[in-house]
Amino acid sequence: MTTTSRRPSRRAVLVTLAGAIPVGSWGSGTGRAQESVRVGVLGPVVRTVTLHATLDHPQGLVANEAGTTWLVTSVLRGPKAGLLAAFRAADGVLLQSTEVQQGLYYHPGGFSRLGDA
Repeated sequence: MTTTSRRPSRRAVLVTLAGAIPVGSWGSGTGRAQESVRVGVLGPVVRTVTLHATLDHPQGLVANEAGTTWLVTSVLRGPKAGLLAAFRAADGVLLQSTEVQQGLYYHPGGFSRLGDA
């Protein structure tokens, strides 16, 4: 039997890394400066979660304070639209999505959470 390797689908695959950014460690109102994390110091892969939605070009990712929901911004190339989507962190199920754009401006970019927002 011959096996062939297939390219990953266009469905986004999110890799959760141990120690990258502990849930609840950002935006706590303590006035901490933003810290950069260099590639190679993030730790081992803990698990992967397939996000069940079409995300042509993901831009940003942030978790809610509890770490149960992930918000992702993405560009949808075909319709030329920006997308904000909420996923259940446990299994990648799409909870809600909405287009975020203004006319021809549809490239949402990254974003982050501040405090309890």
